[in-house]
Amino acid sequence: MSKKQVSKLVALFCIELILFLPFYVSDVYAVKPILSNIQATTTHKSLNITWETDIPSNSLVDYARNSNIELSKTSQEATTNHSIIIAPLSTNTYYYYRVQSCVAFDCRASSVSRVKTLTAPPPDKIIGLTNKTITPRSIELTWQQSTSDYFGYYIIYRNEIPIANTTQTQYIDSGLDGSTTYLYKVSAVNANNIEGEKSDPFYQTTLVPDTTPPIIQNVSISSISSDSATIEWITNEEANSTIVYGITGFDLTQSSLDYKLTHSITLTNLQNDSTYHYKIISCDLDGNCAEKSNNDPFTPSEIRELIIQLNVPLIYNKAVVPVSGTVTPHTKVKFFVNNAYKGLISMERNQDGEIQFDVPGFSSGNNTLKLVLEDSIGNTKQQSYNVFIDISPPILDIVDLPIQTSDPTLIIEGSSSELVDIDIYISLSQAKDTTPPGKISNLHVDEAKENSILLAWTDVEDEDFNEYIIYRDNIPIGTTVSSPYLDDYLVSSGKTYTYAIVAVDTSCNMGQKVFINQKTIEGGFVHDEAIEPENIECITGEQTPAYTLEQQYPGFREEITLRQGINKITIKATDRAGNKVQKIYTIYHDSEAPEILETNIDSISPSYVRDVTITGTVSEEAYVCIYINSEVEIKPYREEEVDESAEDIFGESKYCASTENGTFSIDIELRRDPDYAYDLESPTPQTRTMLIRTGTAWRNNIKIIATDRVGLRNDPEEGEEIIYTLCGGGGDWGI
Repeated sequence: MSKKQVSKLVALFCIELILFLPFYVSDVYAVKPILSNIQATTTHKSLNITWETDIPSNSLVDYARNSNIELSKTSQEATTNHSIIIAPLSTNTYYYYRVQSCVAFDCRASSVSRVKTLTAPPPDKIIGLTNKTITPRSIELTWQQSTSDYFGYYIIYRNEIPIANTTQTQYIDSGLDGSTTYLYKVSAVNANNIEGEKSDPFYQTTLVPDTTPPIIQNVSISSISSDSATIEWITNEEANSTIVYGITGFDLTQSSLDYKLTHSITLTNLQNDSTYHYKIISCDLDGNCAEKSNNDPFTPSEIRELIIQLNVPLIYNKAVVPVSGTVTPHTKVKFFVNNAYKGLISMERNQDGEIQFDVPGFSSGNNTLKLVLEDSIGNTKQQSYNVFIDISPPILDIVDLPIQTSDPTLIIEGSSSELVDIDIYISLSQAKDTTPPGKISNLHVDEAKENSILLAWTDVEDEDFNEYIIYRDNIPIGTTVSSPYLDDYLVSSGKTYTYAIVAVDTSCNMGQKVFINQKTIEGGFVHDEAIEPENIECITGEQTPAYTLEQQYPGFREEITLRQGINKITIKATDRAGNKVQKIYTIYHDSEAPEILETNIDSISPSYVRDVTITGTVSEEAYVCIYINSEVEIKPYREEEVDESAEDIFGESKYCASTENGTFSIDIELRRDPDYAYDLESPTPQTRTMLIRTGTAWRNNIKIIATDRVGLRNDPEEGEEIIYTLCGGGGDWGI
């Protein structure tokens, strides 16, 4: 090193001495306080640090929750007994600190120490514990809020067992048993988890358990598509939601465990155009479950147009009106009469759209029938019809008809109070003719095929023949008026049938059946053999109208033909509403005069007694009169033509009685009529009295006249005679 450089270093050292020497000297001779008896006391929210120094000095405490000691508190008062209080601090927390005292710039500090604050005091006792609401399965508690500065939370006790924590002043204890008493207490816990005193015990009993299931209402399908459907409903209490569903059974389930009043479940992955049936199940909080299974089925599909095509009568005669027609399938059909709901066809019943329904609730007069069609998602269409209800039958007046007549033609005249259809039925309740027609002959099969048989025969020749009845296996299958019979073409192939044919006359008298068996040819069809018997009037008594008059008002007239015997005439009038009225008449028709078939007159003459009995038979029931020596002609007959001039002397000339079972028996007294004296051809007035008293024989000319019910009389033959002779005379008379 050069001399010059050495000189510079010396000069620099001297300068340093001049600048720093005073400080070194002062430090050597400074007075620092001596720290002693350092103590730290704590509460739950403060720290009090005390210490002593040998000389008066200030007070400084550095503190923090960690050893970095970032905070400080100072007192400039010079003292030997130092005290610094640090607050507020956190409870139950470690704090790091050191103390320091200074005299001017002379300071002395302690080492770092650690101390912990005390825990917070427990909260006060909870008061005001009571219930807010109560159900069979829950109790809602409430109490007054804790006033603790260090409040943390509440503990709820049930039957001395803690069941929940909360920071709120209310709590709902659920899942309880009904009709059960529970003990409750509540305590408050501070921030250091120090629990305060529990509340006074509070006893509470749950309500009687609910055993009533919820009510499911207002079920509807709110939306539907080709693969999904949303079903909605409501309940009268909170309940969960379950739908079980399927096509052929209830094998699918969709549920929601939320307890609600309004419910909505969406079913997905459905098969398009398949009909689903479903049941709804909702259970309340008490486990009571309701099930609704009578729901209309639904069919996932695209929305279709609603169609209504109904047949509704414009006028009807009852309060229940039949309705038929077609609507869109799988829809709900509601019926309203005069805006009052009267009936429903559910979606389940409306599978094919064909409906038949008897709608009630109509009243006399004009009515409005409204049909409302609704699909599964609530789309509707409606249509109205006017229906007049007429429950009063028409008033029918018929001009008087005879009780009996010999004329086969009868005029029926009458009038009606409204437009009507007239049907006239004629049946023979008692035929005059009881003789059956003959039987057919030569019955044979003209042709037998696989599925048909042609019958033929020789017809009967009875004048009153009406028709033939054809039987197959003892079942009447039809009628015909002559051979052959062509209509049996629904017989089975390869089968044997028994046929019978019988002739029937106009009085429904049936002749003798004639039978034949025939087998069809193999190789054809086999038909259903369950045939219904033909409705043949002479067998069943069921009639079709003989005469029909349509749309008659006010008057009507028809000429009908009667049959021999008692004709039952039924006149039915039907108005537009279907109300019917009928009148029945019995008319005896007979166009044939009675015939005297036989008498005993030949066996009486000559008679030796005056009192005799004439008997005989008549072709029908009649009133029979026997005329003696009277010139009576049948056509111009009048009662006054009977000769009764000498009845007191000669005897009566007329004796009458009614037949019984077609026979008569009449007692007569033979006359001693001088004009018919057998002894004298032409008696003179002088000999008349003598012949009456002393004659030996008298002719009694007998004429018998039978009058039937309709007044027809037989045409008497030339009078037959009965010779009345006295005993012992007339032995050689040529009678």
